[in-house]
Amino acid sequence: MRHYIFFLCISFYGFCDESFFKVEEFKISLEQIEAKGTLSEFPAHLLHPTLETGFIKGTFEVSGSLASPSLKIDMAFSELSVQNGILKKLSPFSGNCLLNLKENSCDFIGTLKNSTIETISFNGKAPVSFSLFPFAFKIDEEFSLASFISWEGEMAPLIELFKGDNANLTGFAKVLLAVTGSLNDLRIKGNAEVSNATFEIPETGSLYKNIEAKLELHENEVVLKELTATDAFQGLIKGRGGLTLSSAKNFPFAFDIEIEETKLLRLDYASATGNGQLKLTGDFTSALLFGKVVAKEAFVAIPEESSAVVQSVEVTYLNQAKDRLPPTIYEPYVSTWPIYLDLDFEVEKPFSITGTGLSSKWQGALKVKGTSYNPELFGEFKLMHGQYHFRGKAFEINKGTISFAGDPAKKSFLYVIGSQEAGDILAEAILKGTIKAPALSFRSNPPLPQREILSWILFGHGQKELSSMEDSELNQSIKDLSGHSSCGTDFLTKIRNTIGIDTLDINYNKEKTGQDVSIKMGKYISRGILISVNKGINSEANSLAVEAKLFKDLKLQAEVSDDETGHLNLKWKTDY
Repeated sequence: MRHYIFFLCISFYGFCDESFFKVEEFKISLEQIEAKGTLSEFPAHLLHPTLETGFIKGTFEVSGSLASPSLKIDMAFSELSVQNGILKKLSPFSGNCLLNLKENSCDFIGTLKNSTIETISFNGKAPVSFSLFPFAFKIDEEFSLASFISWEGEMAPLIELFKGDNANLTGFAKVLLAVTGSLNDLRIKGNAEVSNATFEIPETGSLYKNIEAKLELHENEVVLKELTATDAFQGLIKGRGGLTLSSAKNFPFAFDIEIEETKLLRLDYASATGNGQLKLTGDFTSALLFGKVVAKEAFVAIPEESSAVVQSVEVTYLNQAKDRLPPTIYEPYVSTWPIYLDLDFEVEKPFSITGTGLSSKWQGALKVKGTSYNPELFGEFKLMHGQYHFRGKAFEINKGTISFAGDPAKKSFLYVIGSQEAGDILAEAILKGTIKAPALSFRSNPPLPQREILSWILFGHGQKELSSMEDSELNQSIKDLSGHSSCGTDFLTKIRNTIGIDTLDINYNKEKTGQDVSIKMGKYISRGILISVNKGINSEANSLAVEAKLFKDLKLQAEVSDDETGHLNLKWKTDY
C-alpha cells in the first residue's frame, strides 16, 4: 500500500508543475485521504475533446477511504464553446457547476449563460465514478442517469440554432426538460410554454402577434399541443402538430392550421379576409402550405394612372461594392425559407372590383400556387353586376370575366362590356387587359367609328354637330384613350369620386337658344334605383328624377321640376 501512496503523492504534485492545480492541504494514511486545492485556468478540452475553447477554475476536495473516496468540485468556467454540432453556432458560455462524486455516481447542479441566451439551470445525477488506484474518472454508459434542465427567456437565440439566418420568431419561452435513461439510450421529456411572441414573414410583410403556445417533448419529437395567434388585423390563427428533432433531416415538421377572419391576401391592389383549414409541412429549408380557404370578403382596386414624373432625381448609391461601378444592378430577392402554396380559394359572397371608373361585383374561385413571396393564381371570376363610368357617363355592365394563369400582375386578363343608350345609338364600352393596366375601347349598334361613338356618348349627337368646345373635349378624350395623356383619371370622374355620387353628366342641348348646358348628378339608393338632380346653366328650373330598373330591358322613370312640370316615362330597349 505504501508504494501506491507514494505514486499518488507524485501524481498530485505533478499537476502543480503545469500550474493547473494547486494543492493546499494533503493528508494521507494507509486507509484515509484528505486533500484540498484550487484549479486555475484549467483547459476545458482536457476534459472532453468536443470542448474547443474555455477555461475552468475553482476548488476541489478529496476525502474518504482510499478504496472508495469522494470528490467535490466547485468550479466556474468561461469562454466555453463546442467545436461541432448545432451548438457550435452559439457564442461562448460562462457559468458554474458544483460536482459531488461519491459511490459510482455524480450529483451536479449549475447554471449556463452566454451573451444572447439567458441563464439555463440544470441539476441531476450522472453515472460518473472516481478512483485513486488507478487515478481516473470513469463514465458508465449503461448506468441510468436522471437530470433536469430549466430555462426561461427570449427564444430568438435558440431559434437561430435550427434556422441558419436571423430568426423571425421572437417572444418569451419557459422550458422544463427531464433527461433519463443511459448514455447509450437517452430519453428526453419535457414541456415548454411560449407567450407574447411574434412571427414575421418579410417576403410578404405578414406579421403574427400575441402568439401563445404549449409544447411537449417526447424523446426526439416536439409536439405542439395548442397554439393561438392574431394577424395584424385581429384575425385568429389556431394550430397543432409536431416537429422531429433531427438535424440530419433538417428538422421536419407537420402542422394543422385553422384560420378565422384572417387576412388572406394583402397586395397593393387586392385584399381578402376569410376562414380556412390548412396544413403546413416541410423542414427548415422549405415548407408547403396547402388546404382550402373561403373568403368572407374580398376587394380589388384597379390602380389609377398617375402623372408622369418630369423632374430629375439625384441618386446616391449606398453600400456599393468597391469592385463594382454604379449603378448597382438589381438582384431579385431570394427567400431563405420559401413557403410553397397549393391552396383552393373561394369567395363566399360577391366581392368588389373598383377603379378607373369601374364599380362591380364578382364571384368565382381560384387555385393559388407559387410561393408566399411570389403567389400565382389560376382560375376565373364572373361578373354579377356593375357599372362603368367614362367622362361622367354611366355604362351598365352586362358581361364580364377575369381569368388568371399565373403571375397576377402579368398573367391576369380582365374583360368587361358595358352598354349605354346614347341618343340614336347603343354604345358599348369594352374594358380589357391585365388588372393593373386594362385598355378601354368602344363599339356601337349601328357600327360607327370610335370618334363618332365618343361624340354620341359625350354629347348625345354626331361629330358633325359638335361645337368648338365639344370638339376640343372630344379630342382630349381620344388622346386619353390612346395612352398619350398623363392626366390619369378624367376630371368628371374625379369630381364624382370626391363628392360621393354615382353619376355625373354634362349635357348640351343645341335645340334651345344659347346652346343650353345642364348638369345632372345621381346617387343609387339601392341596386337599380337611381335618384338624380338636373340643373340647367341658363335655366332657373331644377328637376328631380327617380329611375327604377324593373327588368333587364325595362326602366320606369318619374321626373318633376320646380316649375310644376312633370314626366312619367316607361323605357324599353332591345338589341337587333
